[in-house]
Amino acid sequence: MADEPRFRDLNHNGTMEPYEDPSLPVEVRVDDLVSRMTREEKAGLLFHTILHPGPEGSVAEGPGVRATGTPAPCAGSRRRCS
Repeated sequence: MADEPRFRDLNHNGTMEPYEDPSLPVEVRVDDLVSRMTREEKAGLLFHTILHPGPEGSVAEGPGVRATGTPAPCAGSRRRCS
């Protein structure tokens, strides 16, 4: 067992799936993972909220808030800059 490669067993099945294999190209890993996802899982990815890091690893409250608690610049955002 000591000779077996270490990997993050993301699906906890004890087998290294292609998407878990860091030696494979990213494109191969992504294709494998996406092929395993349901339509609902793929659609759900469209609605994930982006979390921003806050002080000492906390999550910053509200959209557009920097870790310091000050508003983030709106460059690159679809929000109107005031």
